[in-house]
Amino acid sequence: MKKTLTVLLIMGFIAVSFAGVGFAQGPGMNSGGRNYTSQAKSTGVGYNLVELTDSQTDKIAEFRDEFYNDTEELRDEMRSLNREIRDLEFRGVSNAEIGEVEDKLEEVLTEMDEKRIDHQEKLESILTDSQLETIEENRFEGQGQFNNSGKSNGRGSRNNRSNNRK
Repeated sequence: MKKTLTVLLIMGFIAVSFAGVGFAQGPGMNSGGRNYTSQAKSTGVGYNLVELTDSQTDKIAEFRDEFYNDTEELRDEMRSLNREIRDLEFRGVSNAEIGEVEDKLEEVLTEMDEKRIDHQEKLESILTDSQLETIEENRFEGQGQFNNSGKSNGRGSRNNRSNNRK
């Protein structure tokens, strides 16, 4: 009886594990459906779609490494604060205490966002107007998939952003 129960328990664990892996893949991962990720891989949604010179490619890699290194401490701090919030919630502390940590997390997220914007501007600075226009057109096409329209959700065009930088 013990052996039968053990075998059934192991088989149940294996079945649940396979089901969990299937659900972890997300809906439509292997269905051949068109989603943002499959479009990005097949046609490119950003830098993949434009021809880059070797110097642009090298500079982009340099910028990415710089961004990664500059944000490493912020990412570590975000992970630490998220763990702290989960720990505080698990211990059932007051909302005020959790709110203090959430405020710290919000500050880190704001700083991370500022660094991301700076990084994006550096990337845009080495691209030609033609490359930027191609990327912008593709960006709007990708947004249309999510909101069922070709509109930009009220965001400024590349020309407005470049005028703001000058």
